[in-house]
Order: sequence, then C-alpha cells, then structure tokens
Amino acid sequence: MNSVIGYGITMAAGLLLSAVLYILRARRKGLPVSRILAGIPAGILLAYICAKLVFLAFFHVSVDDQGLGMLVRLIPGEFSFVSGCAGFCLGIALPFVRNRSRIPDALDAWAVPGCLMAAFARFGEIFLDQSGLAELYDMGLPDIEDGSLLARFPFAVGDDFGMWYFAVSTLTAVLFLVIALFARLREKRVRGIPEDAGMTFSFAAYLMCSVRFFLELPRIESLIFYFVHVEQVLAALVMIFLTVRICRRRKGQTGKFPRWPLVSLSLCIVVNGLTQFLRDKPSKFEPLMPEAVYWWISERLSPFCYSVYLLTTLVLVVGYLVLDSRLCTGYRTDNVPGKGENV
Repeated sequence: MNSVIGYGITMAAGLLLSAVLYILRARRKGLPVSRILAGIPAGILLAYICAKLVFLAFFHVSVDDQGLGMLVRLIPGEFSFVSGCAGFCLGIALPFVRNRSRIPDALDAWAVPGCLMAAFARFGEIFLDQSGLAELYDMGLPDIEDGSLLARFPFAVGDDFGMWYFAVSTLTAVLFLVIALFARLREKRVRGIPEDAGMTFSFAAYLMCSVRFFLELPRIESLIFYFVHVEQVLAALVMIFLTVRICRRRKGQTGKFPRWPLVSLSLCIVVNGLTQFLRDKPSKFEPLMPEAVYWWISERLSPFCYSVYLLTTLVLVVGYLVLDSRLCTGYRTDNVPGKGENV
C-alpha cells in the first residue's frame, strides 16, 4: 500500500490535534499565548531542517546526484524521525529562550501532545510501502497467514502475492499512546512540585526513544549507515543525555550522583550492538565460543538475537522507571519538615 496522500492526511491530523492540545495545556501552565503559538511553526520548521540535515549527513552521496533539490524533496524516507522530533521540541522551547525558566514548563506541556503527534507520524508509515513493516520470519516468528487474527489492516499489510507483513508502525503508535497515558499519570503524581519542571517531558522522551531503540531493528526499510541503524544510535544518544539529566536531579536530592543507571545503560547498549554484529556475521564469533554453544545459537540465531534486543531494551526501561520513581518519592520526602532521604 503506497499512499503519500494517506500519510500526509495522517500527519496533518496528528499535528492539528497535538497543537490544539498543546495550546490548552500550555495555557493552564500560565504560558503567554503569543509564545505558545510561535512555538508550533518554529517546531515544524526546525523538525524539517533537523530531520533532513541528519539524513543528508549520513547519505551525502545522494546530494551529489540530486544537487540542492535534495533539501526540498518531501520523500518521507529521506528524513530522520528522531532528529525531527528533537527539532520540533527545540522549536517549542525557542520562543521562551529569553525567559529560560519557562522552557521546562513549555516542554512538559508538549509531553503528552508530542506523544500523540509521534503516534500519528508512526502510524502514517503504514501507507508508505514497507517503511513501517516487518517480516516476522526474520525475527524468528511464524509468518502471518491468511485467516489469522493479524492478517488484516492495520495490524498487517498484504502484497499482491498474498504475503502479509507485520505493521511495526501500528505497534509503535499504540506504544506511544500508552506512553502518553503514563506521562499524564506522572503529571498528576508530581503536580504542584516546581522542582520537577521538565522531567515529565524527559520521562516521555526517554520511553519513546526506548521504543525506537528496539522497533527500529525489524523494519524492512531503515536508515542504515554501513551496518549501523542510524535512528537507533540517535535514540541511544538521547537516552544517554536524559539519563545523565535525571541522575543530576537525583544528586540534587541526595547529594550523591547515582552511577548504576549509566553503567546499566552503557552495558545494555554494548550488548545490543554486539548482538547485532553477531546476527550479521555469526562466523566471526565462532572462535570465541564453545562449539556446542556456537551451533546452538546458530540454529536459533534470529529468535536468540531478538530476545537479547528485547531484554536489553526492557532493562533500559525498567532502570529509568526505577530512577524516576525514586526521584518522585524524593520530592514528597523533601516536602516533609525535618525529614530527608538516605540512599
């Protein structure tokens, strides 16, 4: 199914709903209307620029072929999703640069609408050939067959030969909506605590990057530079930045910088990357393993590797949620007179 029009309509609907929701939420935070409204077009412009420039940075050969026309080509596959999201968030913050103390409030106001916008953007990929699709067989799972529960839109998309492809785009959109719900619940938990400003946005952004970190791998069409999934690397970099940020907030509560989240994050990223290399070139690992272990893994290569991908992602998610939960608990402890938290 290839319908750029369907993709465009989905994107436009998501942008409209997200913009309205952002305006309402930002107004409740007391942000100036003029700056709220200025953030939306600024976000669109910076999202386009960042998404396109990052794509061109890794695929500059195409620029030699197409010239400067590549800068204005609206082919969806020629944009970086993670960079586009970062650009939009930068646009939301830009109107408040002269009053930086309100930037965290603006970003928090955008947290839930941002999840909604991203969900529409991801779901829209189902209209773009194989951009948002995956072959379950490559993941070590049974293929989708006619008559099964998944063999229908929007869970899967069939081709002219009767083959069904799993819609990763739909799963991603659903997960983003779930993150929006949890972000909203977190907002209620920390309501009235000024020290938490900006952390609901970080919470939502980290979880969205975690989804991207895993679900970028099975996609049939992905931005790959040599053997590296560009979007996954960008998501990992954002996750590292947000982990450092929440660790610094935690240090402000306890006086001690927690190191275990960064150690866990680094270890999971390394293991994930090595497993991708194992799946791509398993023969390179034969001298490093006992023969029985090597052949056991080789016979189950795809399910083994995807299990490791999923496990490392879940560890990243759980680690951040634990740290965030301690941060929120610390706010309540700090507000009790005469009490502090010992860690």
